[in-house]
Amino acid sequence: MNSQIEERIEIASSFKSVYDSQNKKLGKREKWLKLSAGFDYWGVMILLIFLIFLSLAAVLQIDPINTKWQKSGLIVLMTFAISIKSPYSFIELILINHIKRLESLNVNFPEFLNQDFKIIVTKLNSKKTRFNLLLLPLLIIIIGALLQTFEFNPYWNYFSFLVLAFSPILLIRINYQIRIVKKHLIKFEAIIKNQ
Repeated sequence: MNSQIEERIEIASSFKSVYDSQNKKLGKREKWLKLSAGFDYWGVMILLIFLIFLSLAAVLQIDPINTKWQKSGLIVLMTFAISIKSPYSFIELILINHIKRLESLNVNFPEFLNQDFKIIVTKLNSKKTRFNLLLLPLLIIIIGALLQTFEFNPYWNYFSFLVLAFSPILLIRINYQIRIVKKHLIKFEAIIKNQ
């Protein structure tokens, strides 16, 4: 293992997990991440698609689905709360697999790959990236969902417009962050294959 590979492993290891269980061994952590990544990613994708469908029906006032919107506050709250951290366990699992692959390599590659990789991981670790521009809208939707759950909010029907607007944005953001990491790793694999 050369210094470039060691640096790359260090960069991948610097990714900050949303789950603070770094004390687990790599094998146990990987097994645990497979379960949590599956729920975090696929569960949130299904819930977001369901919310798009439900909020669209509420906006278009399609019955009987429109009446179900009145009781959807808890689902909205749960989905948006989980979606903030959704891509990170999946990304961590991808990076653990990458580290395992790197440990068996001893090749030289262009230095820009590690520089690009460091930029990607640094952006993913930043709080600004994690909460994006969605923090304020999410707070509004969560407050609306809480008020609706306790039946204090006469304006809950208007929140269907916000949910319809921000659910696709969350879908795109989650998949975009995962795609950035995968795209870089595919590029890395292609370059070292030709070395």
